[in-house]
Amino acid sequence: MISMRKLIILVSIIALTALVCGCCSVCNFSKSINTGMSKKTYTLDGYTFEGVEVGLNEGNVLKYTVNSNGPSVDIYIVDEDNYKLLQANSEEWDYIYYDYAEPSVSGEFTAYEDGTYYFVIDNYNDETAIVSTDLSW
Repeated sequence: MISMRKLIILVSIIALTALVCGCCSVCNFSKSINTGMSKKTYTLDGYTFEGVEVGLNEGNVLKYTVNSNGPSVDIYIVDEDNYKLLQANSEEWDYIYYDYAEPSVSGEFTAYEDGTYYFVIDNYNDETAIVSTDLSW
């Protein structure tokens, strides 16, 4: 039989482990900010865009597949400052990475530094595009 003292020590170790690691997650001491996936379909009217926020560390890879049922769409990866400029309809924004779906494309982007990135799907046409995305990071 386990003595009461050993039982208390065992429960304390489990509680401390849960506290450090999060009681509903597996301990992950890697540098990754975030891993995830996003599968969505967007209806983009002409000259509109959608952005997906992705937290990445240097060297993390964002993999994507984009399908457009309609006109071709541009794909940009931008940092937080440039995403704010894009949202404000500024002409001064710049992108880190560019691709396009005509009508579909798959690819990947490797983060050059830790930070928040935005995966942007831009319908630069005057007709509506139905765009499905499959992202993983």
